[in-house]
Amino acid sequence: VDGDLTATIKFIDALKIPYIAPSFGGCESIVDQPAIMSYWDLSQSERLKYGIMDNLVRFSFGVEDFEDLKADVLQALHAI
Repeated sequence: VDGDLTATIKFIDALKIPYIAPSFGGCESIVDQPAIMSYWDLSQSERLKYGIMDNLVRFSFGVEDFEDLKADVLQALHAI
């Protein structure tokens, strides 16, 4: 996301289709923000050392209709 931590949170919160989660190991779409989910326990400088920026979004597309997912991502981008 072209923005800071707050803009990225706003983007993810605006998504309607994917689950906000690191991974279920299933076939549904998921999205997570590694800086505050998977690597919450590292300082910002430690995360940056590993290339994990505050605006990094991990999106795993599932079996949902691609056009629906695309529309959802676009509306979420417009929300920030």
